[in-house]
Amino acid sequence: MIRAPTVWRGAWAALGILIFITALTAWRYRLPALAEPSTEGFSGAQAMATLKRLLPNDKPHPSGSAEQAAVIGRLVEILEEMGVEPETQNATACAPAGLLRRDPCGDVQNVLVHFPGKNEETVLISAHTDSVVNSPGAGDDGQGVAILVELARYLKHQAHENSVTLLFTDGEESGLLGAVAFIEGNPIAA
Repeated sequence: MIRAPTVWRGAWAALGILIFITALTAWRYRLPALAEPSTEGFSGAQAMATLKRLLPNDKPHPSGSAEQAAVIGRLVEILEEMGVEPETQNATACAPAGLLRRDPCGDVQNVLVHFPGKNEETVLISAHTDSVVNSPGAGDDGQGVAILVELARYLKHQAHENSVTLLFTDGEESGLLGAVAFIEGNPIAA
């Protein structure tokens, strides 16, 4: 019987370990099965479809850009197709003191959706629609926007004790400008 030199046995063992670790990593980080669309609960499949529709070309969309205007337009269109009435808030806002920005002020367009409840208390849930200048923004914060859209789909079919407002802010990456505009200029913020 011919035996492989010790160097080759070690190389084969290392290759086997590498294959095992790669397979284990791929198994560990696989995407979970996504629930199909439903009015009964959250649908990961629908949220993923919304994210792909909001960001179809993987282009960055910083606040004030034409691409950002297109993202907001698609967001409003999706919400209207669902049968909810989005409200837009156009404002100029400045970053809070302490946030060092070269240009601390800017124009923003926020989108809000309201779901009235049985009492006057309001729950506010927010995500931002803009991205930094060198990223498509799917993770920061496209996924948050898609989750809020899916939440709107669910809330539309439910009765609530408290009112719920979904706030899609613009200008977060520029210094929280959309949040400032909401706090300073929207009656709900009071």
